[in-house]
Amino acid sequence: MPTMKSLTFSFPLLLLAGLASLPSLACGSSSSDPAKVYVTSTLGLNTMPGATGTCNIMTPEASFFTIGTPGAPAPTGTSENGETVNVTCAVDQVSGGDYEVNIQVSDGELYGLTISGTINSTPGAVQSNITAGFNKLNSSNYTESDCTLTLSTDQNFQPPILGGRIAASIICPTITDDGANPVEVCYATATFFLENCN
Repeated sequence: MPTMKSLTFSFPLLLLAGLASLPSLACGSSSSDPAKVYVTSTLGLNTMPGATGTCNIMTPEASFFTIGTPGAPAPTGTSENGETVNVTCAVDQVSGGDYEVNIQVSDGELYGLTISGTINSTPGAVQSNITAGFNKLNSSNYTESDCTLTLSTDQNFQPPILGGRIAASIICPTITDDGANPVEVCYATATFFLENCN
């Protein structure tokens, strides 16, 4: 895991390099194929300059949860680490090069990730105003509405977004659990690939 000092705009691209071994993204999947996900995520203390707020997760970039592997994304309904993988996702083209993305992923009753927003299809561009939730189910609910998302620039995933699939990474530098007392403000990241959405 890189240190916080390495978290520049190149951070998502470095993480996405690990997706190079994923199965081909060629079109042709049947609409009856189950949605599949690979995600690896972190949630921890924000040590960036100027960071404010308190995060009880005192380790920067502490591992949050992982589902699947780069070469074998997990289908919804399958079991991983004794928990059922649940994937609900939609990646729909709405106009020009824009896509409306809605993702809900959970690892049984343990952890969950939600991502939503309008995403331009430009690879490598840092896109803002993306909403995300990092949830420790039945415990903590961290949310932010101004996360940044970067689509993969890996040549194996061009284009990195099409109807029903997406390969990207997201950074939420001030993700907040408003239900905590005092309120917690942490730093979250995720690298993910989904296919067979919709």
